[in-house]
Amino acid sequence: MFEGWLIQVTSGNPADGEQDVELYASWVPGENDAVLTVIKTFNLTDDHIVSMVIDLPKETFEQLGLKPGEAGRYKEPE
Repeated sequence: MFEGWLIQVTSGNPADGEQDVELYASWVPGENDAVLTVIKTFNLTDDHIVSMVIDLPKETFEQLGLKPGEAGRYKEPE
């Protein structure tokens, strides 16, 4: 069963050859709340495009060292 979300954050202008994509895990069950948690935790601005990717299970958040209600950078589990 899922507990939270994988969030993609895109910044930069691809027309200028500058586009960065980062992934975050947000251990918040509601989609909107999960996005807001990432925005607040990492001080994102209007220059960032934030979108949902997929739901994540509890085990993923535990492997990332997160607690319920927290967000952090996502990395593939080993």
